[in-house]
Amino acid sequence: MAVYIDRLHLEICDRIGEELNRSAKLLTTKDYPRQIEKYEADIFRKNLSLESKKKQMTKNLHRMIVDTFAEYQDNAKSKKDFIIRLNKRLGVLRNTVMKLRDINYFLSAIFLKEINIIKSTKKSLNKDYISERDTLEDGHLNKRYLDRLEVTVYRLIERVIFLDQKLMKRYKARGIKLVGSTKTGVSELGRIISRQSEILCHIEAKLPPPEKFRNVLLRKEVFTEWVSRIFALLAGFEYEYHKEFIIMERLKKNKKIRDKLKVKIIHLIKEKFALMKIREKKLLMTDSGKKILKEHHIIANKYASALRL
Repeated sequence: MAVYIDRLHLEICDRIGEELNRSAKLLTTKDYPRQIEKYEADIFRKNLSLESKKKQMTKNLHRMIVDTFAEYQDNAKSKKDFIIRLNKRLGVLRNTVMKLRDINYFLSAIFLKEINIIKSTKKSLNKDYISERDTLEDGHLNKRYLDRLEVTVYRLIERVIFLDQKLMKRYKARGIKLVGSTKTGVSELGRIISRQSEILCHIEAKLPPPEKFRNVLLRKEVFTEWVSRIFALLAGFEYEYHKEFIIMERLKKNKKIRDKLKVKIIHLIKEKFALMKIREKKLLMTDSGKKILKEHHIIANKYASALRL
């Protein structure tokens, strides 16, 4: 049975495969320490807008995944140095993924509600940060979407030179039917961001903490199964991010939304903190504190979420 996949999704997958092949042939590791320091510093930058930070984190995630795994060589001599560098990068990779999840949470749970794209509900506002974030990320990849990801895994194993092509016989070859990109409306933005977040959860699950890394992952067969899925998930995430970018550009035609998108994270934190202090003052001054308490809980949650950006 054929799998229908957006032409752009497949193009992004193929570009990642080509980039991995180029990097595997030309890779130099002399700048790794400096690069790691930059990637780590970017995670904590607050002097960017939310949109700019997400763009930077997405770029860093792509670059780190390509550079990290393209270094893999199937020989014992290179594995020791590869493991050392891999362990240094795994923590930064995981933190970059988690930062993107935090940004997506803020966009879905707060920003899109503030610009009236997603309506606030009592159910969502009464949840704490962690449980609401997990709810927003759950169940947005249906079977058809998972089939597309599986097709891209097969395609990457077939094309990336350092993966084990012998494993292809384990995969049932699926026909591919390309479809043109459908026009995505602003109302789809919440679902697009939720799909991104669920993909990020899968990427995070496939990146073990450095202390949990096991050398068995470097056996060529196991390595191929492992990283081909990371590459396919990266392609899926970037495909969804491209759709988000197009919608955001459309939203910027509205000056109020454009100005809101330009606000730097450090100023966003100050704004949420100021609102929280106002609610605290009202809470202390009023006798009917139930409504104010609820409002304070919501504002405090927004402040805590902004701090994570």
